[in-house]
Amino acid sequence: MKKIPKLPLVIVLAMLIIISAYSIRLVTANSNKSPFLRGVVEVFSKNEGSIYPRQKFSSFTFPSLSAKAYLAVYEGDFGKRYLVMYNTDKKLPIASITKITTAMVALNSSGSLLAQFSTSTIEVGTMNRYSISDILAVKELVKSMLVESDNDAARAICENESGNIIQRMNAFANYSGAPSTRFFNCTGLDGEGGGTNTSTASDVATLMSILVKKNPELVGIVSLPTASILKIDGSIHHIAISTYEFMEQELPFPIIVGKTGFTDLAKQNLVLALQAPKGILYIVVLGSDDREADMKKLADYVKGNFEW
Repeated sequence: MKKIPKLPLVIVLAMLIIISAYSIRLVTANSNKSPFLRGVVEVFSKNEGSIYPRQKFSSFTFPSLSAKAYLAVYEGDFGKRYLVMYNTDKKLPIASITKITTAMVALNSSGSLLAQFSTSTIEVGTMNRYSISDILAVKELVKSMLVESDNDAARAICENESGNIIQRMNAFANYSGAPSTRFFNCTGLDGEGGGTNTSTASDVATLMSILVKKNPELVGIVSLPTASILKIDGSIHHIAISTYEFMEQELPFPIIVGKTGFTDLAKQNLVLALQAPKGILYIVVLGSDDREADMKKLADYVKGNFEW
């Protein structure tokens, strides 16, 4: 019987390294469509330059989540590593997560430094913090839009921007590596501006990464529990109070910044940037029935099933 030649040790080691770097582990979780099968959740070692953190080779149970799409991705000094992925390229309504891009485009544009409210910017019966003919600095309205998620402030920013800010927002997303994102308005409200803003979990993580890395001023604003919104004469127009309960959530990693979103179509959305060892962990939850619960389950899973 002819013997099979042995492979040189260097080839065997090379094969093991390749298998380790791109190993895929699949688990199934419960489904809204079926009590037994939700579909395949990819929990794997896909990386773009980084093999940190390493997945533990132990048995695990993936948590049951209500979200339509979710993602956990780690970005460190040596690249990016996707830890959990489910429907990450599915286009879904993002609601007020829109305001991350609205703020980045507005503050980095050469448009007007002041914004005036009008009948078209104020929605009757909502928060009603502003009055027709109010004039405030755009940077103050950005604080209102991000801290208290004020939609009237977002509309005023867009109406007073020179040129078409919606076109600039779409161009910004596409140029930044979020090509599946589509904006119709600055607020994220369903149907406003002729359509509903949509994105994917992958794109949302990308946009949040840009916020964290290139817009420290905005990160500081979003993280504020309260903020004084100033008139152009320097006096206080009102005090904005944060609507982000997630900032008080106990997670296994410290929260750097985050953004929520909710509409009837979008359901509950949440994206967080978390301070992980040697880098930043981004977790996105879209279309959830309980975003805080889903976020905690994902964060706990990632903490417990990878070597940090």
